[in-house]
Amino acid sequence: MISDDELELLPEDPTLAFVEFEKILRAHVINKEVEAFKLAEEGIGVPYMLSLSSCKREYINEVLAAARAYEISALQGWKVPSAQDDIEDLYINFTADVDHFTTQVRIQNAPRSRQNSVGLDGNIKAKIHHYIQRIREAIEKANLPEDKKDSLYSKLSDFALEVDKNRTALQAGMAVYIAVCDGIGQGFRKLEPVRKMIDSIAALLGRAKEAEDGLRLPSPPELRRISPPQRRLEPPTPSEDDEIPF
Repeated sequence: MISDDELELLPEDPTLAFVEFEKILRAHVINKEVEAFKLAEEGIGVPYMLSLSSCKREYINEVLAAARAYEISALQGWKVPSAQDDIEDLYINFTADVDHFTTQVRIQNAPRSRQNSVGLDGNIKAKIHHYIQRIREAIEKANLPEDKKDSLYSKLSDFALEVDKNRTALQAGMAVYIAVCDGIGQGFRKLEPVRKMIDSIAALLGRAKEAEDGLRLPSPPELRRISPPQRRLEPPTPSEDDEIPF
């Protein structure tokens, strides 16, 4: 259900990798459900419903395998389903436990995700997409090997999708930059103009991030005015009429 390419893109952190792994598998199951129920409405869905049950069983198997590989203790009480198990009830209960765990992880890592991403307005997104298109055109004219072109195009496409999200991961832009620098290092000098375009994209992202972080900085506490020191009053000089006790 998950490809080797998708595995390579998982985060290095084991817990975050598990969350992303499960998210990919769940999407496959949901797509299968939509397909199966659509065909069921047309009266031809019985074989697909059986296929859906098989898909759910495979989901549980693979998620449990990932939980053990990444040492996720929250699911250690679950076992691989047997052929006699009611897979529908099992799937509902299992996904409830998975959701309980992954929701906690997402909440705990939300500040980190925000730190490594930036929200872009429509104007900045349009500028970045303009640069992405220019980079595509430059790559096309660079006479690169097809595998090199495909790799760059793929990273550009991922970055373009990232730009359109509510928050753009800064790492996505860095992946394109590293790929271009690697190409230049291999002697593909015609990629040099591309690096300048990526520098322009980086500048846009950097200014957006600085502005965003600046807006979140707490305002300095209001300084209280210090009253000027009061004038010290000298004690009055006693007069002859004052009574002086002995």
